[in-house]
Amino acid sequence: MNETIKTLHDIPRNCRLYIYCAGVFGRQLLRVLRQERHDVQLLGFIDTFKTGVIDGLPIVPLEQLEPDGNDFDLILVAIQPEIKAQISKLLMEQGYSSFCHLDQNFRLSSDDSGDDEDRIKDVLYAFYDFDVSPASFAFLMFLYLAETERVGKGYKYLQPVLVPRSRNRLSLVMGNETTGRLEEGDTDAWFIQNVMTSCCWLLPSCRQLTICNSRQEAAFIARELAINKFPQDYTIEAPEEHYSHFKICQAIAAGPQVSLHSPAKARQYIQQWMTSRNIRQKIVTMTLRETFADIKRNSQIAEWVKFARSLDPRDYHPVFIRDTNASLSADLPELEGFTVFFEAPWNLELRMALYEAAYLNMFVNNGPAALCSLNARTRYLTFVYLSEEQFSCSRAYYESAGVEVGAQFPGASPFQRTVWQGRDSSENLQKEFQAMCTLIETERETEALCG
Repeated sequence: MNETIKTLHDIPRNCRLYIYCAGVFGRQLLRVLRQERHDVQLLGFIDTFKTGVIDGLPIVPLEQLEPDGNDFDLILVAIQPEIKAQISKLLMEQGYSSFCHLDQNFRLSSDDSGDDEDRIKDVLYAFYDFDVSPASFAFLMFLYLAETERVGKGYKYLQPVLVPRSRNRLSLVMGNETTGRLEEGDTDAWFIQNVMTSCCWLLPSCRQLTICNSRQEAAFIARELAINKFPQDYTIEAPEEHYSHFKICQAIAAGPQVSLHSPAKARQYIQQWMTSRNIRQKIVTMTLRETFADIKRNSQIAEWVKFARSLDPRDYHPVFIRDTNASLSADLPELEGFTVFFEAPWNLELRMALYEAAYLNMFVNNGPAALCSLNARTRYLTFVYLSEEQFSCSRAYYESAGVEVGAQFPGASPFQRTVWQGRDSSENLQKEFQAMCTLIETERETEALCG
């Protein structure tokens, strides 16, 4: 049997097999066989250059087996296509005939053998249209709403589709960071490529992202591919925004509850970062706002530094995260001696993993704060600057966005709090921090007693 195996279904039932090569392909094959072919008896790996055990299976040299004896049914060769002929020659010269190679187009998942239309039925296509939606962290709220729809309808996957802005439409972002003027293809394109695409991987259901080259391409996807759409009646002729606080409130009230969170690999890297720096205290992150727009909402850095210095270093380890707009500018002298997590502005998954690992995360009202407000695994304090002197900080502005002044974010846990009074003075930071710590430790004591 010297055929090629194209799918998992081609492996004979109740087969006793060895996997030839304990490399990357072999380990991937082992994992999927254990998940999807429970009838197959996995005996071990065959490898000339490796010894030991992998996931409970021994690695044996080829010479240890009896060619076409009774101790196995098949040798499945999982190795690079370019040396396929060499391995076949080796096996045949040593008297083995019961072996197969993986086809170069072999599919790891048996799901791939199904009909394309059946697979598309499992996908919710979520259209984020830049004619009515900004290139900003508002995309996180859109993803949250789309994920709520996906879970509620029972679809398997979420596929965001980014639809370019019409040529005659204005951008919904503020403009160039340096000049403050709108520059086509500058601010929008950078944010889309470096931030918004990363947002998608905070949902395990999202396996693929489509960035359309034209609105006509988006229309084709909506018409020909998207059996399931979000928003349900999406068309490029009449798009509607789906990222507002109003809709978030409605979705959380109606359920089901969903959550963004970091990928497992990002969490591993954060643990590695903490271990290598011998950080054993409770991490307190402080995310700074240092941008050109609405500067009155920016962090009062001197106050944050004063607060950070007040923390007992035996218990807490403050970590500052600078604004992306300022992260590559000159170092702030005020932050000398503190840990600054420079990677966060440039890697959203690592930023989210750090927020999840932290004892408490602290913000002024800013886009990255949504990473915590939409993540059930985090604790946070967000300090809102409320002033009638500037519309973007006024009560009318928040109410126009569907935010009830003085209220908490819908679905927030007791450890996720928006602070509306006192802004981010060091005294207020200390007061709210201590109140939250008391709440956290009381909960921990209760859990210990109940446990």
